[in-house]
Formats: sequence, structure tokens, C-alpha cells
Amino acid sequence: MTKCCWLVKESGAKMDLNSKKSGFRFSNPELVHLEYETNQSFCEESEIQLRINLSTDVKPYEGKSKAEVILTITLGGKTEKDPFYLEASEQATFDWSGSQFSDEALESLLSKNAPSLLLSYLRPIVASSTNWSRYGSYNIPFIDFTKAVKESD
Repeated sequence: MTKCCWLVKESGAKMDLNSKKSGFRFSNPELVHLEYETNQSFCEESEIQLRINLSTDVKPYEGKSKAEVILTITLGGKTEKDPFYLEASEQATFDWSGSQFSDEALESLLSKNAPSLLLSYLRPIVASSTNWSRYGSYNIPFIDFTKAVKESD
């Protein structure tokens, strides 16, 4: 295996990217669920107020420095007040180097950083899926997972 060292010029100084690698890594995220349905009963004269719900499921691997994280987003609903219903789930396996992180740091990485990263993979899927509807593309807004996790505690 060849070790690659990228040198990036930053403000006149060289930066070794290998020394900046995180001990917290993830596998290639994959879309594990996608459901989209246009609501034929939606009253088009109504103002569209799309509900957005996010849920995160963290499944640690017993005895390993590894966990599966699944982020699920639900947009709209199946009532006449909703133009469509969309549900999508993105999953990735996260791993870390042994005792490099405290339990508190791992909790934060898995409950905030991991879902934030997975949301960046769901954004284009949601935008593309809704783009072909009569309501146009829906772009997921920025979500502060730090604040969202504090509110759910």
C-alpha cells in the first residue's frame, strides 16, 4: 500500500494533510430507504408549509470501536395539508481509534457530527426527488444538530 502525502500551500506555509487526519472515520454512506408520494388531495390554493422531521438511530457494535448511524428525514405528510410525502434514510458505519476519544466526545460525534455529515448526502437526493414534482425542488435548510440534540435532552 502506497502512502500518499498531499502538500497544500496555505498562507505561504506547507500543510501535511496526513497529520490532519481524524481518528473518527466513516464508510461510504448509502441510501437505504426512499419513499416519495404526491398528495392528490392537496388543496393547491393553500400556502405550502412543509413539515420536516429528522431522526437518528445509532447502533454501536458490541465490543468494537464502531457504530452504524442511520439518519432519516421525513418531509410533509399524507394529509390534505401536505403537497407530498417524502421519507429517506442514509446509513454509514463510523469507526474510531480505540481509546482516542472519551465517552462524551464519542456521544457528541455520533449524535451531532455523524447526522450532520449524513444530511449532506441526503440533500441532493431530496432536491432531485422533489424537483420532478409540480411543486419544484425542495432544498433542506441548514440544521444545527448541536442545538437539536440539546432540545431533545
